[in-house]
Amino acid sequence: MKKRTTWARTVALLLTLGLAAAACGDDGGSSDAAIGSTGSTGGSASTAALTPQKGGSITVSMFSETRGLDPAASSGSGTAGGTELSQIYDTLVRWNPDTRSYDMRTAASVTSNATGSEWTIKLKSGIKFRDGSAYDAEALRFNFERNMTTVNSSTSRAWLNYVVGDSKNVTVVDPLTVKVVLKVADAGFPALLAHSPGMLVSPTALKALGDPTAADYKAKYDAFNLKPTGAGAGAFEVESFTKGESLVLKRSTSWYGGEAYLDTIKFVVLSSDKGVDGLKTGTVNVAFLRTPVSVANSKAEKATGGIDNVIQAGDLLLVNQGTKLTCKDAKPAPLCTGQPDGQITTKPATANPLVRAAVAAAIDPAVINTRVNDGKALPTTALFQKDFSDTPGVEGIKADPAAAKKLLDQAKAAGFDGKIRVLCTNQPERVALAQTLETQLKAVGFDVTARSDLDTAAQITEIVTNKDYDIACWGLSVPNDETAPLSLVQNFWSASPNNRVGYANPEWDAGLNVLLGARDATARKAAYKTMADLWNKDVPSVVFNAVIERIAYQNKVHGVYANESSMFYLDKAWIEK
Repeated sequence: MKKRTTWARTVALLLTLGLAAAACGDDGGSSDAAIGSTGSTGGSASTAALTPQKGGSITVSMFSETRGLDPAASSGSGTAGGTELSQIYDTLVRWNPDTRSYDMRTAASVTSNATGSEWTIKLKSGIKFRDGSAYDAEALRFNFERNMTTVNSSTSRAWLNYVVGDSKNVTVVDPLTVKVVLKVADAGFPALLAHSPGMLVSPTALKALGDPTAADYKAKYDAFNLKPTGAGAGAFEVESFTKGESLVLKRSTSWYGGEAYLDTIKFVVLSSDKGVDGLKTGTVNVAFLRTPVSVANSKAEKATGGIDNVIQAGDLLLVNQGTKLTCKDAKPAPLCTGQPDGQITTKPATANPLVRAAVAAAIDPAVINTRVNDGKALPTTALFQKDFSDTPGVEGIKADPAAAKKLLDQAKAAGFDGKIRVLCTNQPERVALAQTLETQLKAVGFDVTARSDLDTAAQITEIVTNKDYDIACWGLSVPNDETAPLSLVQNFWSASPNNRVGYANPEWDAGLNVLLGARDATARKAAYKTMADLWNKDVPSVVFNAVIERIAYQNKVHGVYANESSMFYLDKAWIEK
């Protein structure tokens, strides 16, 4: 299999033709197997020898509810709104897991200079947003600028600020062409264009909301975020969005790609096990699955097919190293109680490197797999498993209770009181995980307080807003595409707004620069080795599973096809009647 383009000058031609091969790695046997399908071929539901039928509706169960329908308000991955928003806005390009290259969507071509430090994006002509305004170079520039401000609460702000640096580096060349000069050379820059930065919002629709400082702006924006009428250029538009219930999209009559087959799509949020049940009973036609047991059950079901993507670091423990927290009027509590207004640095137990190392040595993924996942997970402590496409061959920290006790004793001798807190959610598998972690940590001498009584939203508040935790059950997405390095930027770059653990190491930041600029497999593997070695030394978090994310569908559903980060498109989907 080809990997990514080896020589810089071929990037321009191959991206334009949609032929450039790429690999930023995942686990799963080989880079071919890392994202593939059962009951279909490659990254799409097979339509071989079948004639698509127009009409009908499908129900799609997702992992979580999107925070909104503005790409700047949604995390934008397959687990958090990216699929839904792709139908409304489309994307500039699409990562094709079958060819391991980028297909052009609203972009006509994406080309780079020899070093990957300058990129030129040319748009297809004749595309318009649904409000009738031009889908042009100025709209692209406007969206880049907007997405690099604090208006953007999605993961893409960290990516853009790291790679592009300044919105002034994005300039209009002609009505359909934009030039982007990068702060950090990035051989995988098109990955951004297949993600939320490539979901363009009509500047006309946004400007119609008025002055952001006006008293009524928030109410106008909140309404827009629930129903962005006319703001997209995708195959579907919003019919209704009821938070906590469903999002219903209807076919757009003005999509540049022609009309989609389906009349409507209804998105709901279900747990993975209920998604599998829904596929069997017919209440769901497509389901996003992420738990090991649900994925295994789906694969065993002959009436369904699916597209699988193995995610590195999919299950891990966030390990708080001391994060910056801004206090105002003694909030957020409890860490700001009694504190003056201003920024403080939190002081969790795990700010101590000996404590972090002891935690890492105490955790045994094999035991977690047996007790929590019925033996169906992919247990590992490595940041990149051995079958990662560009594997550096660096093993993770081995479970070693004796070593953990020794490290903990050293920390106690230096004044550590031995107390540590574990924060998980109230989902059944997370409750079981909290119990297992408590047992393993107590066995090496920790005094453990474990919580698993919070829903996901409450846990996020504790971690992201209150920043009051030591270790927390979490998951990352380091997928088998060119967003893999961007995930490391997003979560562990010292200046990232999404760095939830407070990890800051200049060597890591420098390693990210090298990784992003790597243009062949040898260079990428060397860069990934640097990151894996630093991971084992510093313990920014503790990996215990790689995770399969599965897009499962009934056999009567056809034309579902994948993008990067486990997102998928439904503009060619249809249902047998």
